[in-house]
Amino acid sequence: MAGEPVLMRKVLDALSHEERLICIWKLGGYSTGDIARHLNCSESDVEFLFARAKTTVRRLLHEQGSGR
Repeated sequence: MAGEPVLMRKVLDALSHEERLICIWKLGGYSTGDIARHLNCSESDVEFLFARAKTTVRRLLHEQGSGR
């Protein structure tokens, strides 16, 4: 659809660099432990950032669906 690239750009711009990386690696099948080791942080940091990214994506999709 015509608006999908714009929405995707908006979603990606709303995420931090680390959040984008974590989402990509999660989609690629990497474990939380693997991601934490690569980013040199704790697994709880990875889980927090992934949860925050999912919340942001859901909010933006909801706003798009409600026409805001």
